[in-house]
Amino acid sequence: MFSKVTQLVKINPRRKTPGIFKYKSMKYLVIVFIALGASLSMMSGSKPIEVKALPISAVRESYKSELFEFLASLDQCIQLLENKSTFDEVEKSFLLMRSEFKQVEFMIAYLDPEQYNKYINGAPLPKIMKKVPDFTVIEPNGLQRIEELIYEETLAYDDLIDQCLTLKKNVQPFLQPVRINQLTDPVVFEAIRYGLLRMNTMGITGFDSPGNTDKSLLETAYSLESVQKTMNFYASFINTNDLNKFNELCKNAIEKLKGHDFEDLDRAALHKEALEPLWRITLEIQHQLYIELPHQRSNVPNPVNYSAESLFSDDFLNVSYYAEYSDLKHEAERIELGKLLFFDPILSASNERACASCHRPDKGFSDGLARATVFETMEPGKRNSPTVLNSVFAERYFHDLRVDRLAFQMDHVVLNPEEFATDYSEIINKLNQSEEYQQLFQKGYGTEGISKNTVTNAVTRYVASLHSFNSEFDRFMRGELETIDPAVVRGYNLFTGKASCATCHFAPTFAGLVPPNFTESESEVLGVPKSNQKPYELDDDPGRYMNRLIKEQADFYKHSFKTPTVRNVALTAPYMHNGVFETLEEVIDFYDEGGGLGAGFAVAHQTLPEDSLKLSDQEKKDLVRFMESLTDTTGMNSMPSSLPTFAGKSAWNDRVIGGKY
Repeated sequence: MFSKVTQLVKINPRRKTPGIFKYKSMKYLVIVFIALGASLSMMSGSKPIEVKALPISAVRESYKSELFEFLASLDQCIQLLENKSTFDEVEKSFLLMRSEFKQVEFMIAYLDPEQYNKYINGAPLPKIMKKVPDFTVIEPNGLQRIEELIYEETLAYDDLIDQCLTLKKNVQPFLQPVRINQLTDPVVFEAIRYGLLRMNTMGITGFDSPGNTDKSLLETAYSLESVQKTMNFYASFINTNDLNKFNELCKNAIEKLKGHDFEDLDRAALHKEALEPLWRITLEIQHQLYIELPHQRSNVPNPVNYSAESLFSDDFLNVSYYAEYSDLKHEAERIELGKLLFFDPILSASNERACASCHRPDKGFSDGLARATVFETMEPGKRNSPTVLNSVFAERYFHDLRVDRLAFQMDHVVLNPEEFATDYSEIINKLNQSEEYQQLFQKGYGTEGISKNTVTNAVTRYVASLHSFNSEFDRFMRGELETIDPAVVRGYNLFTGKASCATCHFAPTFAGLVPPNFTESESEVLGVPKSNQKPYELDDDPGRYMNRLIKEQADFYKHSFKTPTVRNVALTAPYMHNGVFETLEEVIDFYDEGGGLGAGFAVAHQTLPEDSLKLSDQEKKDLVRFMESLTDTTGMNSMPSSLPTFAGKSAWNDRVIGGKY
């Protein structure tokens, strides 16, 4: 398929060739062209045929120019470091270099997100290299690590030079022809739109400039200016009204970003009045120019629904990508079957415990306990039961991220002696003794009947159906509610600003699912205490470090836990992996103090800054009010009215819907 801008300069390959091309002899062909040229040149008033230049040529040239400018500013920074220049000179050079980078960031990040995150501008934390046979740690590097080093007590010149040289080496490949040729019309538009997502979820939160948040808004403005310039290379092909609207939205957003300090920007207004409309109009322009969309270029599932109306739409993230199924035949029947199984204690060894025992609808699909109850002993277990609402939207599952597929979660429940204490053969044997269950599986899965695959698939589909993006806050941000409690807006602006919550709890899931690609789930070392009584003592749960994945037994994963969602958090107390805090106010106080390090006890590799946030009492109340506004269990609180029966099993037929404990 050719885009509109391409059609203007390409010959349709399906068009029948004109008659003169039927000549088989090159000699005659040359004579015809000479004669045709001579006759055209003698025509009175004739004008040469004009062909518009392709916008993509200008885009590529601009991209190369901006990348060269960034590398030149990087060289200047290296020179100053080699000369042992003063802090002020080095800082000024670094800020210039990063501002140059911001003008090409949206292209680089889209062309190679893995390279970008690991080596260019990812969080300054050690990482484990994936897809390699040995255990390899990638030490922190890139722009964020350079920023850390610059703002230490003294300039570590040699370390900074090494970091800058490494950054240069990692960026230079983006100037290679193969990279530049990757920039096609569809890729440019996708880079623009994902760049807008990055600005909306990370740029305005100060994510990649934690030591210099007062510069993050200005740098986001530079990114948007570059996006605007890139779009305007297509100006002659875009409807005038749409182009004017796009440019006006960019202008308004840039003015807001440049005209406010980090702490006083109304991010809710910026989202509603500029960034969200830009997300929509860029898609409209892409449609207008007949430029292919991602699903038209590839059959590979995408986490983001590229055509979603809003970042806060219920369909913004594709459920089927995370749940790893695309066959939607009999979907309603399978979800309903999964719901029955979720609430049926027949799945456990005692026939008294169900999935819903630890994930109760009235508790936001958690259980209201500090730690889950152990099978049969009724003693507190090791960890808190997390909500399953929106749990599908993740790359990894459980507090310690030990599972990478939603369907595999059930294995860790069924086979765990502290949870269901059974196995699949026993479950299948029991379910086959119910004629009702046999009919339900036949209806949903045909001849496959009752098997490990169909049992886990049905439960997975039910859990995946529990996604909630229709809260009071979502509806306000989508423009469906004209007004909202001002405390909610203040709380959101704090959450995404001064309080730094959104640098770990990313929109729209407000969990550790990292935008704009939404393919990575983060964990954090917070220094969570064993009890909420001071003086605090570090909880001894090793977390991710002991998740049974050999390649994650790295010291920096000790006491690291998955970043959970704060959606529906008003329903899911108590909080943290061990349920140590009973109220949201206690959680906020813990963060405000600087986590474990801020509380004064040793926490190796803490990822939460130890400095106090200096939140006022009113700001803490506003944060709570914002999190309360994220509550949405619409249509998800119902339980089955009855469970399938078993002939000749009266004890089984008396089982409690949702389990006894």
